[in-house]
Amino acid sequence: MAITAMWTHGNAVVPETPELLDQNTRFGFGTQVRLRRGTNQWFHAPMPLTGTP
Repeated sequence: MAITAMWTHGNAVVPETPELLDQNTRFGFGTQVRLRRGTNQWFHAPMPLTGTP
């Protein structure tokens, strides 16, 4: 059985609709987000690939 681990940096996260956020702060270690009350949000996080097996 193959096991895969993928890592991406926490500050690479991007909100789908940034205007629905009350806060979107990037730090060296990640991203802190605060949603407006009563809203939903999608976030995109890139998944790195390392060539073909």
